[in-house]
Amino acid sequence: MQNDIRINAPENYQYKIIDINVRQLATGNGVKGLNTIDISNKANGIYILQLFAQSKNQVEKIIKN
Repeated sequence: MQNDIRINAPENYQYKIIDINVRQLATGNGVKGLNTIDISNKANGIYILQLFAQSKNQVEKIIKN
């Protein structure tokens, strides 16, 4: 079971985790380098991870099972 998301960021960023019903479940900040977001308290399912940085925004689909 995957209980965390690992991000290797080239710069500081903000993130949002959204479920498939477009409900915002978590927000936070990360710093340049290796970061971990704990999702152990989230149910199995599909989530959207939105990353916002000064130079780039990124969206990733996360499947927790």
